[in-house]
Amino acid sequence: MKTKRTWLTIVLRLGLILIIAQILGSAQVSARDEFAHRMVTSPPAAPRSQTYDMVGHLGGSNGAVFVQGNYAYATFNLELAVLNISDPTHPTRVGYVALPGFAHDVHVVGSYAYVTNFYSYPTPVDLIIVNVSDPTRPVIVGSATSQIYDTRSVHVAGNYAYLVSENSGLAVINISNPASPSEVGFLGSLDHPRDVFVVGNYGSVKK
Repeated sequence: MKTKRTWLTIVLRLGLILIIAQILGSAQVSARDEFAHRMVTSPPAAPRSQTYDMVGHLGGSNGAVFVQGNYAYATFNLELAVLNISDPTHPTRVGYVALPGFAHDVHVVGSYAYVTNFYSYPTPVDLIIVNVSDPTRPVIVGSATSQIYDTRSVHVAGNYAYLVSENSGLAVINISNPASPSEVGFLGSLDHPRDVFVVGNYGSVKK
């Protein structure tokens, strides 16, 4: 009698386990089917995008901007403008200097701004040096002509300014005396250089 009860208990337990297994299996299949249905019918999630908010604006078409401290030095056609950006939401033009030709690029080191210049009149000028020690009154102190023309980009390293032109190559200007800069090197075999960057004894030219 005891043996019959033991077997009956075992059979009931096995039956209960099978019923629970069937219920769980049905639930898993249902969840899997629902997930597959969502994957097929739901539209793909929109890709994440990073947005930027403009906090300040100053109108005009410009060629380049160089930032040093609380000031931004920007080329606008025939002038170099100095902007006070201490409050980024309200950039303010505090000074400017007229140039003999169209300004394209600018690089500022210390108290001087080095500006590329093209289509200047009446004398062709490729580099203009501007004293910006007083941001409200920038003053031209020197200029240089080189073997390149239509100068586009400038990078200053040490006592030299490196200029490139898409049409005529690379020129090296000695700027140790800002009042009397002069060309000391020229490389005309470059294929349409558009930008230049110098570190140590090496220069990188972008086409």
